[in-house]
Amino acid sequence: MLAESGAAAWVQRQPLQQHPAWQRFRSKNDGRRQVLLIHAPPGTGRRLFARSWAAEERVHDCSTLSDDDIVAIATKAHDSGEAHAIITPSRATVWAVAEVVPCLFADAADLMLSRDEIFSCRPAATISGHAMADTIYRVCGGWYEAVRRFHLDPDDTEGAYAVLAGSLIPWLRMHGDALDWYQIALLPVIDEDVLDALKRESSGSGLTLRELRSSGIARPDPEGAWFVPALVRQAIEDWAGARHPGEVGRRGDVVVAALAESGEMDHAIGAAFHTRAWGSLRTLMFDRWAEMFTSNPQQLFRVAARFPRRLKDRTDGFAVALRVLGAAGRERMNLPLPSFRPDYDNDATAHQLRARVEYLNRRPNSHALTVGLIELGHLRLSAHFSESADAARRLRVTLDRALGAHQIRPSLAALTEIQAGISLHLADHATEAQHAYESARHWAVSADHPFLQANATANLASLAGHRGDTESLRHWLGEHDLVAQRVGWGRRMVGRTADLARGQLAVAELDSATLNQVLADLPTQLDNDEFWPVHLSLIGMAQILNGDAEGARACVEATRAERTHAACSDLARRLFDTTTHFAKLVTSSSDRDESRAQWPEFVAIDAVKHLRDGHPDLALALIGPLMSTAIQPRQRNPLLHLSVLARNGGALDGPATSEIRQTHQSSGELIDLVPLHLLGHSEALALAGLISPEHCERLNVIRVPPRGGANRARLTERELDVLHRLRQGLNRREIAETSHRSENTVKSQIRTLFRKLDAGSTAEALEIARRHGY
Repeated sequence: MLAESGAAAWVQRQPLQQHPAWQRFRSKNDGRRQVLLIHAPPGTGRRLFARSWAAEERVHDCSTLSDDDIVAIATKAHDSGEAHAIITPSRATVWAVAEVVPCLFADAADLMLSRDEIFSCRPAATISGHAMADTIYRVCGGWYEAVRRFHLDPDDTEGAYAVLAGSLIPWLRMHGDALDWYQIALLPVIDEDVLDALKRESSGSGLTLRELRSSGIARPDPEGAWFVPALVRQAIEDWAGARHPGEVGRRGDVVVAALAESGEMDHAIGAAFHTRAWGSLRTLMFDRWAEMFTSNPQQLFRVAARFPRRLKDRTDGFAVALRVLGAAGRERMNLPLPSFRPDYDNDATAHQLRARVEYLNRRPNSHALTVGLIELGHLRLSAHFSESADAARRLRVTLDRALGAHQIRPSLAALTEIQAGISLHLADHATEAQHAYESARHWAVSADHPFLQANATANLASLAGHRGDTESLRHWLGEHDLVAQRVGWGRRMVGRTADLARGQLAVAELDSATLNQVLADLPTQLDNDEFWPVHLSLIGMAQILNGDAEGARACVEATRAERTHAACSDLARRLFDTTTHFAKLVTSSSDRDESRAQWPEFVAIDAVKHLRDGHPDLALALIGPLMSTAIQPRQRNPLLHLSVLARNGGALDGPATSEIRQTHQSSGELIDLVPLHLLGHSEALALAGLISPEHCERLNVIRVPPRGGANRARLTERELDVLHRLRQGLNRREIAETSHRSENTVKSQIRTLFRKLDAGSTAEALEIARRHGY
């Protein structure tokens, strides 16, 4: 009977004024309880909330009473059969009452106003809308008295702060230490992981998210995350600073470490700046910069730029680090090109960095690795490529020692190996670079870091291309494509090197269509990415495969002259020389560089000339000494093919074809057969089944240089172009359309071509031209 009469009283009662949060709370009542216990600070409007439940005379403020007295009041209220509200001093009191009396319980979170409730309780005279309600919510978190202040005067932040702090601080004093609350106030975001990390870092019991919610300190945002309102944060910071001025700095360090440990790097940095925890910020940057650099280097640059001047001055190589970070774009690194002739002996910064690295290497740790990486960056930016390779070797030794002595993060180890590998790569120390990249991949997998793993595999693919190892190139590209699907930020950045590797593979396959597509996906103009020489070499090779070998040579040499200092790395020299040598090969150029006459590429050029002129013995004399040296497959295979041809007197018969087949099937690429094609043997290779018709067409795109002879027809460039298009199978109308000439002009040029070749048909003209070396 008591429960029924209580339910009727609750339904029928209509107070003159209700707390704005009352309608949200009232749904908790099941109609069988008459006693409402309220445990909340006064600034939440707890008295009004109580009157929303019970008449004024049945509201009991028991904040100063003992538990026994409160239990007695609650028991009497329950027996009366009427609604009563009791304001209790502690949560323990709530459970003491709940053990003997059925009751409802409201904590501070129940009394905190939501955005909609803040909006709905505004005075009719105000015109503030939902945007103002959102602002008020962010500032005061829905504390009732502070909300009233803001509704009366939206600019009265000081008045709202005074009301809120006057209620909040006594409340918090009863529920914990000022420094514990201070740590919570410093958290820009609150979740279980952050609180667990804070508990570990402070070695204390720690406050739980449930306690923070029920106390009204933590409030939810629209996305469901939890935060501390601005005025609450300010009140706690002021309180803790006044009570424990010497301790707040140390607690700030604890919060920074906890945020970093839980993966909230952005918030950790923000907390460090907020609390002026410069020592923690410096340590944080040395320990965690690798994760930041590989997730958003632009943000890392902005953070570093905000460092106080005195902190910048105390940070090793800070100016160099800023130059590198400032070059990081969303899709690629666009580093400044060296503007002065490299002069390592007089480079004061280089010597200062090396001295600092050697000092730090006495006790190798993340700090030593970071300064070592800065040294690599400076050396490469200053075109000290050889010295950068030496520094990379030393850095790898430091990393091994650091891994044995300290807890080095796998992501930092991976990034260190990648950067060391790049320095060795640019210096053309391929074997050492490969070891570094493979180690980087190992650490990236250990860290489960897709960006670094994709970076390492892309670099391994490109390096394999430079070594002429296309089998490994294909393997690493396949692995890169799998892991790249997991990369978020920076996918285009790490994908760029993989695209360059794809271009290298297309060159080996003489696949001009794929190469042109790769180049279309890269920047139209050369940028300053460290592997820009690879990009330039691909541009040159594309021009050669498109029939413009002379244009390729001119392009490479012009860019080389324009970027004199940046083009002095050993890798750049080899790539540019390889490209120009290939252009000389397909044009039968007589240019020679006596200083590099024994390079495999030059030997191949001279061997082709000797075979064309009928001197196989001279070709063998050139090739023989190189066969016992360690050269890469793309250099070795063409020389092997030419050697077979020379030993057979320049003829490509069955036994010679079988020997070439054996080499080509084991490690060959189509580009290896270009010397044989230039000697007029591509059709024979196709007839022997060594290459497919499609591959034969790719080879035929490269024009066979004309041979000497008194009876040889002399063709103009226009006639050579017509011959090339006839070889592609185009008719007169198609030639006119593709060359932007009139059909009558093409007809006249074909007639002249047939006359010079003494041919009566297209097939006959093509055969005679082949015999003449066209």
